Amino acid sequence: MGVVGSMKKFWINYLGQSMSPLLQDDDQILIESINPDQLNYGDVVLFLDQQSRELTLHRLIEFPLQTKGDFSLAYEANANEALLGRAIGFERKDYFRKFPASHSRFTKVFLLLSKLRMQGRTSRRIALGMLFILTKIFQFYSDKTKLNYNKEQFLADL
Repeated sequence: MGVVGSMKKFWINYLGQSMSPLLQDDDQILIESINPDQLNYGDVVLFLDQQSRELTLHRLIEFPLQTKGDFSLAYEANANEALLGRAIGFERKDYFRKFPASHSRFTKVFLLLSKLRMQGRTSRRIALGMLFILTKIFQFYSDKTKLNYNKEQFLADL
């Protein structure tokens, strides 16, 4: 765990499929500690699931603190006390990517497709295919615009 500025930042290892295809097993996720009033729709947040008592990383889809994995078919309602932080970037194969800003088109489309995953069977399948395409576009855009960083560049930009 470390402190950058006045915000605490820490790394977690991601395991699971609920945020697929954007995140993959063994991605390293950089989390910043924040207050619930600093969150925006579409943010990827870390919280302690009150039922399973496991750490969970999902997208904020509604207030107050209703979250959902992009791949998941349902959402969870969480107490503000369960919030541990917001994901700001991830490392995969020695490259770091920042998550798109909450006001970006990428985040808005990720949010829309995540919500569509809760609809009927056809909508779920279409949304999943679109999530895969959007993830590839995000990765391509990140590579083209130099949003991919090595570790030193990534941490220096924080």
